[in-house]
Amino acid sequence: MTSGTLVAVQGRSANEVHTLLLTLAGRVALAGGSLEIAGSPVSRRGTDAVRSPEPWRRRVGFVDARPVLFGHLSVAGNIGLPVRWSGKRHPREEIGKLCRSVGLDAVKDCWPAELDPAEQQRVAIAMALAYDPDLLVVAADPGSAGLDQLSRTLVDLVRLEGRTIVTSLATPIVQAGADQVLTLLDGRPIGTNA
Repeated sequence: MTSGTLVAVQGRSANEVHTLLLTLAGRVALAGGSLEIAGSPVSRRGTDAVRSPEPWRRRVGFVDARPVLFGHLSVAGNIGLPVRWSGKRHPREEIGKLCRSVGLDAVKDCWPAELDPAEQQRVAIAMALAYDPDLLVVAADPGSAGLDQLSRTLVDLVRLEGRTIVTSLATPIVQAGADQVLTLLDGRPIGTNA
């Protein structure tokens, strides 16, 4: 895949799709070989996978289908943590920019419990983007509310900001906006649609 593309992954089994996403994020060991993204190792064979570098050093952002947010912090507060950890010079400006890029500017002062699951996932996306990853891997729960807005956010991040994203979100919006739709069967790619 090339930089600035959106790849939607689908399969008969949600488990095989999720395993691929976890492997891309460096959280699952490969059975053989190695995986590099932008010249940096992401996942290796064997037990080294769990010892791979932190996400901000791997240049891969991972957003799980059910992200964990800090309930005692507002949306802006949650996004502010990785902004500060990543050493951004102007954290307030960066937090505002990230809120706008994922469509959360209107709810930046809300608490995570006040958001629907797709909004919570967009908070996690903004948190991952604070490290300016080369690749953003987004797992999605097809049963969540607000998937159309989440889908538009992913397509916009690729088209307007040049982000590279791999996602399991298989909505019509994502599939129409994807540069590639990868189909898995028994853990192996059986086809791609460009």
